[in-house]
Amino acid sequence: MCPAISVATVVFISDNPRMNVPAEKMLECFLSGQRRVVIGFEQVGTQWIERWFFGDEPAQQLLLKSITKSDSNWPSSPPWQEVIKEYHDGLSVLMAIGRAGRSHWSGAWKTAANSFIDVEFACRVNDTPEFIGITYQLTSGATCRQIKANSVILELYGASMRITADSDCSIDVASDGLIRIQPNDDRSESVPRTLQWRFRIA
Repeated sequence: MCPAISVATVVFISDNPRMNVPAEKMLECFLSGQRRVVIGFEQVGTQWIERWFFGDEPAQQLLLKSITKSDSNWPSSPPWQEVIKEYHDGLSVLMAIGRAGRSHWSGAWKTAANSFIDVEFACRVNDTPEFIGITYQLTSGATCRQIKANSVILELYGASMRITADSDCSIDVASDGLIRIQPNDDRSESVPRTLQWRFRIA
């Protein structure tokens, strides 16, 4: 049974609403061949923060960004400390790694047929996790509409995209504009173990 549809519209104060990330730290895709979306990473201190943009310059708009705390063993988003870009079969792939406490994270963002982006995360845990997932903050004017437990639609100034996670994952939309995507983890399972979660942007 699907949850009731919820919509969150929030104000996000950013010191840089425009894209300011190096080319080797970004991935672009034309969703359905029309809507340009860019995923880029901007370095803040010792970590790389994931940011999503809609449209072309100079009208490009920040849609959301990942948020995390560098001093936590179980951060609200993976603590990316290294991001690299590679090319496979003519398509761009971003890969990231990071660690906090005794846990290790990895991530990959891949374009597919230049019409959608597949995102995959994994975390190797050596202790029972308090939280595993990724948390995004919506920008000002953006809305998030939940249509299934594992699927939402993001909208910004008439442009839209759909995020659909695997069936063993969940997407939680909070009233403060935070979007959390995480695996449905059974904390009673023994450690060490590897947790994985995936979603598609289309």
